[in-house]
Parts: sequence; C-alpha cells; structure tokens
Amino acid sequence: MRFSTKSAPIEPVPSPTGVALGMLIPALAVLPMLLGGLVQFIWQKVSPQTEDAYNVPLASGLIVGEALLGLVIPVLMMLGVIGSGGGGH
Repeated sequence: MRFSTKSAPIEPVPSPTGVALGMLIPALAVLPMLLGGLVQFIWQKVSPQTEDAYNVPLASGLIVGEALLGLVIPVLMMLGVIGSGGGGH
C-alpha cells in the first residue's frame, strides 16, 4: 500500500468565535477599529519608520483617553455640567 504525500488543499474554515463576535458586536463599536486599521495601513505605507516608532504609543494613548472620558463624561452629566444629550426634549 502506497500513501501519497500530496494532499488536496485544505479550505480555510472561519473561526466560530470570530463569526459570533462579528454578529454580537455592534457596528458602531467596530467602525473605529476598522478606520484605525485603515489609517495605520496607510501610515505604514507612507512612512514606515514613524509608524513603527509611534504606532503602539499612539494607540495606547487613544485607548486610555477613551477610557478616561468614559469615566469623566458620566460624572459631568451627574453634576449637571453637561446635558444628557437625549434629544427630543
């Protein structure tokens, strides 16, 4: 009996977790990640040296800034400094 070392190409199967997350995460949460990835891709093509040096610190700063605003804005709303932005009032 002889075994062939050549096999048919295996078709990639999508990750069930990736598909499920794609269905669960709303588009408004994914859109900033998509736009950030596109900006990073263009930045890498235009200036690879600066992209390599500043990509991670810039992304980290944006994540921290968003998290801090997520804490500050509700406090300001609770104190009445800014409106709720509910609209239709």
